[in-house]
Amino acid sequence: MFRLVSKASRPSAKGRIGRVLCADCIGTGQRTFASSSARQADITLTVDGKEVTVPQGSALIQACEAAGSTIPRFCYHDRLAIAGNCRMCLVEVERSPKPVASCAVPAMPGSKVHTNTLLVHEAREGVMEFLLSNHPLDCPICDQGGECDLQDQSMRYGSDRSRFHEITGKRAVENKDLGPLVKTSMNRCIQCTRCVRFANEVAGVEELGTTGRGNDLQIGMYVEKTMDSELSGNVIDLCPVGALTSKPYAFHARPWELKTTESIDVLDAVGSNIRVDSRGVQVMRIQPRTNDDVNEEWISDKTRYAYDGLKFQRLTVPLVKQGDRFVSASWEDALSTIAKGLEASGAKGNEIQAVAGHLADTESLVALKDFINRLGSDNTALDQVGGYAPPLSGVDVRSNYLFNSTIPGVEDADVILLVGTNPRHEAAVLNSRIRKSWLHTGLEVGLLGERADTAYGYDYLGADAHALAEFIAGKGEFAKKFQAAKRPLIIVGSAVSEQADGPAIYNALSKFVEKNKSKLVTPGWNGFSVLQRVASRPAAYDIGFVPSKKAASTRPKFVYLLNADEVDPKSIPKDAFVVYQGHHGDLGAQLADVCLPAAAYTEKAVTWVNTEGRAQLGRAAVPPPGASREDWKIIRALSEVVGSPLPYDDVLGVRDRMWEISPSLVRYDSVEHTSVDVAVAGLKTLAAATSSAKVLGVPLKKPITNFYQTDPISRASVTMAQCTRAFVKGEDYGFSGSQKAPEAAPVDKSPKMHPPPHSPTFIQIPMSTNSSTDAQIISEVHETYSAIAQSGVSNAHADQVASSCCGNPIATASIKEGEVVLDLGSGGGIDVFLAAKKVGPAGQVIGIDMSADMIALAERNAAKLNLQSPHVSFLHTSLTLPFPNPPLADATVDCVISNCVLNLLPNAAKATALREVFRVLKPGGRIALEDIVAKQVMPEDVRKDMAAYVGCVGGAVTRDVYEGLLHEAGFENVLMVDKKADLSVWFTTPDSNLTGVCCGTEPKTSVGGSCGASRDCGVKAVGLARPLVDVNELVGSYSIYAVKPTTL
Repeated sequence: MFRLVSKASRPSAKGRIGRVLCADCIGTGQRTFASSSARQADITLTVDGKEVTVPQGSALIQACEAAGSTIPRFCYHDRLAIAGNCRMCLVEVERSPKPVASCAVPAMPGSKVHTNTLLVHEAREGVMEFLLSNHPLDCPICDQGGECDLQDQSMRYGSDRSRFHEITGKRAVENKDLGPLVKTSMNRCIQCTRCVRFANEVAGVEELGTTGRGNDLQIGMYVEKTMDSELSGNVIDLCPVGALTSKPYAFHARPWELKTTESIDVLDAVGSNIRVDSRGVQVMRIQPRTNDDVNEEWISDKTRYAYDGLKFQRLTVPLVKQGDRFVSASWEDALSTIAKGLEASGAKGNEIQAVAGHLADTESLVALKDFINRLGSDNTALDQVGGYAPPLSGVDVRSNYLFNSTIPGVEDADVILLVGTNPRHEAAVLNSRIRKSWLHTGLEVGLLGERADTAYGYDYLGADAHALAEFIAGKGEFAKKFQAAKRPLIIVGSAVSEQADGPAIYNALSKFVEKNKSKLVTPGWNGFSVLQRVASRPAAYDIGFVPSKKAASTRPKFVYLLNADEVDPKSIPKDAFVVYQGHHGDLGAQLADVCLPAAAYTEKAVTWVNTEGRAQLGRAAVPPPGASREDWKIIRALSEVVGSPLPYDDVLGVRDRMWEISPSLVRYDSVEHTSVDVAVAGLKTLAAATSSAKVLGVPLKKPITNFYQTDPISRASVTMAQCTRAFVKGEDYGFSGSQKAPEAAPVDKSPKMHPPPHSPTFIQIPMSTNSSTDAQIISEVHETYSAIAQSGVSNAHADQVASSCCGNPIATASIKEGEVVLDLGSGGGIDVFLAAKKVGPAGQVIGIDMSADMIALAERNAAKLNLQSPHVSFLHTSLTLPFPNPPLADATVDCVISNCVLNLLPNAAKATALREVFRVLKPGGRIALEDIVAKQVMPEDVRKDMAAYVGCVGGAVTRDVYEGLLHEAGFENVLMVDKKADLSVWFTTPDSNLTGVCCGTEPKTSVGGSCGASRDCGVKAVGLARPLVDVNELVGSYSIYAVKPTTL
């Protein structure tokens, strides 16, 4: 086994081999070599008759490029270590006996280099012939086509025929599973090892490497696992052939079909430069743009792949709440309703509140602040913990809340202290710079806060303010290293201010930095940096979008939410009139009385300010969908309707206003540094503002537990949902079938609690038979529903449950005469009988159920209604196994319906069932499901509780996971609609020991209405603790529709 990265290296600050980090130091990476930052002398050489001067130590290929010569290459990359694998960069050097690999040879003074001689050309042709000898002819079906280095270079150096006549054929290599993001076609691999070097040097994934030698050389993971890195998608850009391509983008478009727009990423506060490729009105993919001052040429996987979230859950028309549901409205009606709501609320002054969210751009922040101020209010807040009070750092001195060292400046630090932050999740691209510096130099890193896998080694100091006090007192080895450093850097996470000991930590840090200002705050270096994690925060602080102390204590009557989807619902009074302006139907929209559809970041040309305070201009790649408009334009129109018009009518007028507030907001692509005197004054102000803080000793917590879903766009993304399931540790989302059963809850002998009248609807979930294996779940479901089939339940209660919780898949299925329909979990057969009326005598309806008792019940019901086979038939089979073939052969069914059944299956079985449904459907066939969907990740005690599982709650998955299962099965045009049903009836059973959502019994004479599977689960509690859970917040009743593609 051959490894490109040494296993034993960790150089000291002087570049020598040092100690290997212990496990407690989280030493997750190893060093390759030490590099010096000292400037080397320049040398002069001649390339193709031109004299060129380059720094000593430059590779020969760099000297050739400086002379303007084009050198073909596959393995060389100027941000990765030298490999010298491909030999395509051969050049001729005078007095050298043969061509040399220009990437692996240093430029020497006085050398005479030739890059375009006959010898060089023939040598490159020979290399190309060897590369193509095993390369498959996949160009017509390869996603790399049109931007493939091998394709381009073979046009010049390739032949029109091959001398390869191996009787056994070309080499075949098994594809590797690197996860949901990177698609592998290893037959195309030319072993350039770019991906291996990137994974080892930048991403910190050392399991990716090479095995074998010569013709048997293969690239893959040393152990069978996926590539777990927030930067893994960058290997797609690095791969010079089609061996590694984008899995979500596969077969979607060709490069020449796409329009390219340069823009800025907003899913963190780094402000990575991106290229948005679109076709028509749809974003097709997002790729990085090179900017050495920000993201170099890397972007995070969330930046690259979350764009599919722009297609789901979008607000496309204004919505006005009428009763308990939203109805669409014109812009005039919606704005008029807001004006009337403002007047009716009686809100005056600071009773009018504006809350800005993570994805609010600078122009809209300025417009909203001006609008609120014109209405007499200073009550502007941010949707974060502590965002409804003036920030600890204040907003008068920028250095108190910005990343003062700058992003490239991280590489100049010789010791870094991380306080309450995990840069790997909060700023993945910045984290790669820290790793690069740690890997190539003697950088020392210390962490104060919750432990994290950072992709580099660090000294762990502790988790609370007491540990910080010990560090400041000089105790410990790392404190001594920090004191001895020439350019120390403290990176404070933005979440520190949101935690209990935030004031005390800021107070201690500000005093420490001021005391050590000779090193930490100098004319050429500011080593106190705050790492913001949200794109809108730096601009919000720059314009003063924070409440005054007086406003913070005022109870609002009118609340304006601008992309505020992380807002705490408890912060909004129930009698307040709420307006939500944003692009996704997320939490903010659910709280609103009026929703105004806005453009997402790919649909508007606006300003974004990153964590350094660097203003950058994003551009619109596609038009906003439907009636959506740019945010600042919506606010300007509303100000006109309300009677307080803003004084600007175009974006240039808004930017003039931005200039008045802070000129740095429109000085694009530059960072304005705070002077030493002002920075020190800011530290003193910060220390004074937090002087009364008491140390509570509460440990600091990481603000991000799931990197892949942090905002409305990524939460709506199917790809990010797949990443969550594949990579997020500590939550398997029920896909593991080998979990241990948790311990039983203790018996609760206290009086039972019941919700008071008009309180939120609660369900009492019996924590009775905790069990988690798939076999136990299936067995319990089978026994429960078999018992119901034998005994039945109250028809009155069944109808009540059905009307609220279940649905009518027949209504959404659009069943036509003569079609073949399949009902999953047919129960007593009600939906089968309704479908039979639709298909008529020429059609066929098949019901399948895992319970033989249910099948017997359905057949008795069919006999009563005089429905016979083959027109109506029932099949006893499990949904967790492949369907019997025959009668359910491939592509034989037009429509599949199901009513509250899939939630009863373990998640692995859900995937199996959907794949089988996809198999039996004809091309163009459809599914119409009614099901219970989780509104949040199911609490562990609920998910593992058997009674809750059989009661249709424990097995419910979130919407994004459900969509991911459908897409993985192959379905397209997925539509999921929350029916907003009140599920309170779930626990109002005739027997207080019974719970359940959708079960079934024998039909009444009229079979109109609902639930075909079952109507009341009849799961009995056994006297254990039954905690109160708000069922309407936990799950919802959804209608689900999807289509099998006509061509595969």
